[in-house]
Amino acid sequence: MSKICTIGNRACAKGSTILKLKDYLNPYDLPDRTIRFKSSKSLTIDDFSDTSYYVNMTLVDSVQHIYDIQIRSWIELFAPYHVFKDTNTWLVSIVGANASSVGNMARMFQSCTALQDVALFDTSSLKHMEQMFEDCTNLSYITQFNVSKVEYAGWAFRRCKNVEQGILSMYNALSTNGHIYDHDEVFNQCGINTTTGSAELAQIPSDWK
Repeated sequence: MSKICTIGNRACAKGSTILKLKDYLNPYDLPDRTIRFKSSKSLTIDDFSDTSYYVNMTLVDSVQHIYDIQIRSWIELFAPYHVFKDTNTWLVSIVGANASSVGNMARMFQSCTALQDVALFDTSSLKHMEQMFEDCTNLSYITQFNVSKVEYAGWAFRRCKNVEQGILSMYNALSTNGHIYDHDEVFNQCGINTTTGSAELAQIPSDWK
């Protein structure tokens, strides 16, 4: 009778049944450089400012308007920010992403004014997050991404006025990672419309806001 073990378990022996555990940072097994998101409406190609930045868009759930977008080029020195850039009112949430090799997400979700929540995904390679969520005025909390390699974070959460929590935790993570070169106005006006957000913002040094 074979024994059941999980990948990484040193007790696994020949003949055991190996169970592959789901990656909690990519529970939907999304392909490399893919973002899964929820929209408030059905989308067409006309809803994107520059389609040259992604390979294809796949409808995942027509009822909830959930789509996958695979980015064409997503390397450290080039951020495909035109995919979601420019103010839009339809991007409601980021359901998941496969971004484990991505070094640059600068301006990726800038001015997505309807964006409310963002799922945790792998950002262990991220170095550039300048203006990543700037002017996401309905963002309710700051997801605690891995920012251990981030070097540039200027304006990342600028004017995210309705954030209720996560400001202080993100500041602590960024300020102690040992790599930060740019932290200008990372949290400028972040959380000012909420009691808890304002309280967290008050605990952050002025040169970060």
